[in-house]
Amino acid sequence: WSKWHISFSTWIRDYIYIPLGGSRVSQIKYIRNIMITWLFAGLWHGAAYHYVSWGIWQGVMLLIHKYYSDTDLSKSLNATGGFVYDLSARIFTMFCLSFGFIMFRAEDMDKAIYMMKSLVFMNESMAPMYRWSNYRFGILLAICFAASYIFSKRQIPTLFEGKKNWKFAAFIIVNIYLILFFGVTESQNFLYFQF
Repeated sequence: WSKWHISFSTWIRDYIYIPLGGSRVSQIKYIRNIMITWLFAGLWHGAAYHYVSWGIWQGVMLLIHKYYSDTDLSKSLNATGGFVYDLSARIFTMFCLSFGFIMFRAEDMDKAIYMMKSLVFMNESMAPMYRWSNYRFGILLAICFAASYIFSKRQIPTLFEGKKNWKFAAFIIVNIYLILFFGVTESQNFLYFQF
């Protein structure tokens, strides 16, 4: 059962990363193991430059995070950085992940580069409507960051304990409004239908 019902990340960990030696090797081999594992993850999705780039991007991000986490600067900022550092780290992580998922989702690298430029408003050929669309999703991201920060400190049930039914009703209404305002209004093909 467990051999057939596993996630892709578990599979690459168990059958690629660990057989290569995992993290119990020298630093050079550790870097090699991470990069080979994520390169394979990219190639598994398709033999195209944008998937390979996505795999390399993920591997590099993991290595940077690992080595940064071991520094005195990281430990000091985690201990004393407070809300500003926590929020900045979340925003930076989301920004890096967004770039990676652009490479994953694009049809080719040319379109990925076009989308990356659009993400940071560097694409002059963008119509004003699409520029507003980016700002709109920026607002959604800000809301998601705020929610993620609140819910990382307290679970949803504890926010509505006792006689706070009006807060729960407000929470539901706000979420319905966000779904209606930011929701997808047209159907899209499931990502893996293209393989």
